[in-house]
Amino acid sequence: MPCTLARRRSGSRLPFTETRPRTVDACRREAVTQLRAAGVDSPLLDANVLLGDVLDVDPGRIPLCGDRRLTAGQSRRVAAMVQRRAAREPVAYIVGRKAFANGSIQTTADVLVPRPESETLVSATLAAAHEVRPRAVIDVGTGSGAVAVALARELPETPVIASDVSRAALGVARRNLEAWGVTSTVRLMRADGLSAVCPRQTVVTANLPYVPSAVIPTLEPEVSRWEPRQALDGGPDGLAAVRSLMRQCADTQPLAVLLEVAHDQRVRVSALAAAAGFGCHAVHRDLAGISRVIEFRPVGSR
Repeated sequence: MPCTLARRRSGSRLPFTETRPRTVDACRREAVTQLRAAGVDSPLLDANVLLGDVLDVDPGRIPLCGDRRLTAGQSRRVAAMVQRRAAREPVAYIVGRKAFANGSIQTTADVLVPRPESETLVSATLAAAHEVRPRAVIDVGTGSGAVAVALARELPETPVIASDVSRAALGVARRNLEAWGVTSTVRLMRADGLSAVCPRQTVVTANLPYVPSAVIPTLEPEVSRWEPRQALDGGPDGLAAVRSLMRQCADTQPLAVLLEVAHDQRVRVSALAAAAGFGCHAVHRDLAGISRVIEFRPVGSR
């Protein structure tokens, strides 16, 4: 089946390191070799994604385009992108987007790369919202806005408030709100947790920093070198941000609180919630079967 190339998308120019026009197959082989040597876990998949971005072709169709010749300019762009990936920069930062919740989220180095695990947070929050009928849903630490826009798309009648302390992250979130067409239902706020936000009669959902500070340098380079430390670092025990949020919830008693956490944090997070007057209502597992999202309700609520 022939490969039809759509008009190339515009974008920022990258350093030119390659001038020879080559076939897609030759370019892909060289990319895979370079990425494998750099220790990249998925060199073939990443090569397909980078080539697909340059050629404006679905990555899954790249093997069908093997005999097509790239222009010199396309070869230079691919070579520059492969160099960035070989330095272990996340693919999402290189191409500027990441698939999430049946859509695409714009990403920059100012925000965490959206993970499939956070789709569990979305589905659990949707279920809670349908049950308790809140006045609003508050996405604390929204980052790219991935969770907020996915919620807004499925809850068109429920306002969503998305807060973050980072101005740069809120700028990325604003672009995603516009791209998803939900600017009328999502309000962005620069705030620390629930400060400046009134969470009464609301559902609070959050993917907060939960990695212990000492663990961050041991993570894969894509995370430890490239993703924003502020969005990862949960302090000495990984729970500084969760502890702060639960203190705020103790004062305001939202209808439900849903937290994305690490696999080994359930007991400690539940203890923090109990001290704030919340009991564990449900534990939601991700696609790998890991307890990923803990849902809390005020003690005594149904």
